[in-house]
Amino acid sequence: MELWEAALPWAADGDTRWSHDPDPVALVAQALAGVPDGVDLLIAHSFAANAALELLAGRPAPRPGAAVLVSPFHRRSPEDFDWDTATYYLGGFQRIVDEGLRVGSDGRLPTELRAAMALRVRDRIGPYGWMRFFDAYLRSPFLDTAAIGLPALVLTGEHDFAAPPDDARALAGALPDAQLRVFEESGHFPMAEQPELFAESVRSFLPALHSSYVPEST
Repeated sequence: MELWEAALPWAADGDTRWSHDPDPVALVAQALAGVPDGVDLLIAHSFAANAALELLAGRPAPRPGAAVLVSPFHRRSPEDFDWDTATYYLGGFQRIVDEGLRVGSDGRLPTELRAAMALRVRDRIGPYGWMRFFDAYLRSPFLDTAAIGLPALVLTGEHDFAAPPDDARALAGALPDAQLRVFEESGHFPMAEQPELFAESVRSFLPALHSSYVPEST
């Protein structure tokens, strides 16, 4: 087994100028194209999962054999969004960042220090970064899920206040070949909160790679 990790610019130490381009999907395409001999299994989390979905729905790019989509943002209909949705995510963005720091530090950071760090990360991401996220979320009802013709595993945490588990349920129900697993003791970061169950879920999904889907070579 060979593992590749994409250095996408919206990572904590990335170049924030990525958000000045209204179409971040091309960055995922570049990452996939950079893997020699193609990608068998793509694992994408949160905003990256949404960018990957848009890519798989019809953009010209090498396709993986299967995908694991972790904590995706997805709504069935445009009517599922209202002003309260925008207010929740605009006002709560720092809380989502804070949760990532809490989970990533295994709770070792003092609350006040973590809050200050979350504020700095939020300010570094800036309004352009937030807009790229929310715009991708708003586009999710228009995703051509029928065009994503590969096996998918959708993973979510029952206590995810960022990407509610109903989002994952809606996405899994819309995809033509998808499995869903809900981690009862996780939030937005199940790979860190319940790593053993997360790894088990991915391992049990691997037989999907032996289906008729073959990853495209670069």
